[in-house]
Amino acid sequence: MTLSRPCLAGLGVLSALALVLSACGSSDSPTSSSSDEPTLPVGTADPTTVPTEVVTPAAPEPTSASPTPEGEDEEDQDGPVEPQAPAELEAVSMGQAVQTTQAVLSVGAPRVSDLVPLPGERGGEGLIIPVTVANSSAEDLSLEGLVVSVSWGADRTPAPQVTGSSDEVPASVAPGQAVVIEFAFLVPSEGRSDLRVNVGLGNESAAAVFTGSS
Repeated sequence: MTLSRPCLAGLGVLSALALVLSACGSSDSPTSSSSDEPTLPVGTADPTTVPTEVVTPAAPEPTSASPTPEGEDEEDQDGPVEPQAPAELEAVSMGQAVQTTQAVLSVGAPRVSDLVPLPGERGGEGLIIPVTVANSSAEDLSLEGLVVSVSWGADRTPAPQVTGSSDEVPASVAPGQAVVIEFAFLVPSEGRSDLRVNVGLGNESAAAVFTGSS
């Protein structure tokens, strides 16, 4: 049987509608699983100027590596007793810059922020603490051993870091250059008036200690 021209035109319209519906259905399905992956809020360190006003805090008296056994003179021990380097320097106020063996370290004013955690971390309202590291040596300064810790209150309660809202630490700092790295910590409101920030480079030098409030 031969179809008339109107029938053929109707079939063409139906075919076109079927193609449109098929295209709409396929556009609703995800094209890549990457769209389901969350964007990490980790920031990056920013270059900054090298602090010019620097203090050199006193270090605690070094202690002996091991105590002398009772009844035994120090001269009777095998070899000289090497003094241990102090774990940390005398505390200074936030905003001051501390000269260490290879770097100048400083901590800026903390600011309150809503901290976004990574999976496995706790988030919420806390503090963003900017830490400046300036390389005062003639060689690249490795930051692989950089450790920043925060405690608060009279009992020095440790504050957990929120990596998801902290900057990524660069691998190194070139001679004569400085970077500011922001670290995020969960500190309750009642503890923000008595803060203690320890900054160590992990190269057997004493850590710098900064005290203050937000």
